[in-house]
Amino acid sequence: MCLPPRLYAAAIAIRDTPRALSGSNWRFKGDLEAIALIALAKDREQRYGSAGELGDDLERFLAHQPLRARTPSAWSLMTRWIRRHRLVTAALAIAVASLIGGAAAAMCS
Repeated sequence: MCLPPRLYAAAIAIRDTPRALSGSNWRFKGDLEAIALIALAKDREQRYGSAGELGDDLERFLAHQPLRARTPSAWSLMTRWIRRHRLVTAALAIAVASLIGGAAAAMCS
């Protein structure tokens, strides 16, 4: 059976999750659990309305975006944004470090 590309990517992510959870760099280990709990909820009103909604949440998980299955914290939103925009984050960090270094040099002289 052949899966559509987006569902195939989600299946690979789910298959590799136990290995990823054992690593020290896994940051969003509760996301797949939240998706599974919504998908397996006993009450029909609490489950995803369709397979498409489940697929959308899995795509959001793979893209490091906030899920609909759980309310994200401010810290979670910030870390996801940083993971999606690493180059911008690095540039901002360099700019802030330069400003702080310049201010410190100006104060010392």
